[in-house]
Amino acid sequence: MTPTTTTTTTTTTTTTLGPGKRARRLRAELQLLAASGASGAPVPLQRLTQELSVSVATVRRDLADLEAQGLVVRTHGGARISSTAADSRSACGPGVPRR
Repeated sequence: MTPTTTTTTTTTTTTTLGPGKRARRLRAELQLLAASGASGAPVPLQRLTQELSVSVATVRRDLADLEAQGLVVRTHGGARISSTAADSRSACGPGVPRR
């Protein structure tokens, strides 16, 4: 008898998120938060995930980054736009993009 050798090849495909796509998503998150910011009510995490068609982990990671920049305040189960970000956006006017 001849010994049988089995070779398994695994191919892993990873999709990297380009800076443009992530930046667009972050802007969309800020717009959703700003739209409800007038009432001061937080936007539920579930709504953000549904509106943006991304995972809960992605939204949480994005909100952590936006909070570190002082743009949002995370709440239990969601987030709201920070008062500083809301004030600076209104000072710029609606048509002026922010960096």
